[in-house]
Amino acid sequence: MMQAVVSGEVDSGTKAPLPLYVGVAHSPNRLTTLTGLILASLTSPVVNVTSKECTNKQDLEKFNSLIWMNGDSGAGECINTTLKFSPAVSPAFQIEDYDWSSGKYSTWTESVWQDISVVMFMKPSRTQEFVTLAFGLSTMFISIGIIYWITHYGQNMFLSQ
Repeated sequence: MMQAVVSGEVDSGTKAPLPLYVGVAHSPNRLTTLTGLILASLTSPVVNVTSKECTNKQDLEKFNSLIWMNGDSGAGECINTTLKFSPAVSPAFQIEDYDWSSGKYSTWTESVWQDISVVMFMKPSRTQEFVTLAFGLSTMFISIGIIYWITHYGQNMFLSQ
């Protein structure tokens, strides 16, 4: 699957571990790119054009992107997809001398946690654990019994016309 979508878009020759950090600023991440290309290949139609035509028409498309991939056969194929990689950065951070009090553009930052905390979950009593297990097992066996009965005697109940 990965070989079908790789066509120079992703450098797969590196032996370093894949970075798994997800942030708001755009960073070309091999794992993110591969995931996007795999999803695009599974959900997008193939366009019958050559590699050169596919890469030349990329700028002409307003809402869609044309991406050249190796394809299942390895001969290459062009897909018409809505996949876009774009930075998630507010214009307020890119405008010099922006008036922060204007409220024209929304601004946000990434969360940073510096506090160490613990989440505790209460353990139920032994009796409550036993009741939950018994109820679950009895529900399972009753369901199996109903399914068995319908499978063997259902043809009498549901006559085909």
